Amino acid sequence: MKNDKITKFRLLIPLLIFIVTIAELIVIYRLNVAYKGVYEAFVFVPFILLQSFIWYQVLLKNNISKYYMLKIVCMVLITIFIPVAILTTVPEYTYKEGKTIIESSNNFDSSYYFSENYKGVNTIPVSDNPKGLLVADRAYYYALSNGTNDMFFIVSPVDGSLVQLANDFTKKNEVNN
Repeated sequence: MKNDKITKFRLLIPLLIFIVTIAELIVIYRLNVAYKGVYEAFVFVPFILLQSFIWYQVLLKNNISKYYMLKIVCMVLITIFIPVAILTTVPEYTYKEGKTIIESSNNFDSSYYFSENYKGVNTIPVSDNPKGLLVADRAYYYALSNGTNDMFFIVSPVDGSLVQLANDFTKKNEVNN
């Protein structure tokens, strides 16, 4: 009877490892979408995959040594550390929250709307971005239009600082190339 429970538990382990791994990878993907590539969350992917492999090795190997419980404790700590590290290193503001910052600023004119013409350009490189762990030197880029005039803004993902640009960043790069 006891062996049946152990066998069922051993069959359940790979499924649990798979579910935890997939859940962590989905979180990383969603963070990449929300932060438009500003947050370098994919740094964690090798650690997540390695964690899964080590869990599998520790739990399913038949040789239980005197260090088995130490291995289990270490793996639990690593499994807890990875999501905590991911969630504590994300930038303060998402791309969507950057839009809210623009809309609530004094520079926002309600006759303007966020232009769809610049949909492929969500971020631009910046050199004076406040430093954040795993945050690229990029700022969110927004183009607003009222049909005749355009306005361009960047928002820092780290501190939410807003800067209105005098010209379209994408046109400036076309001239320089």
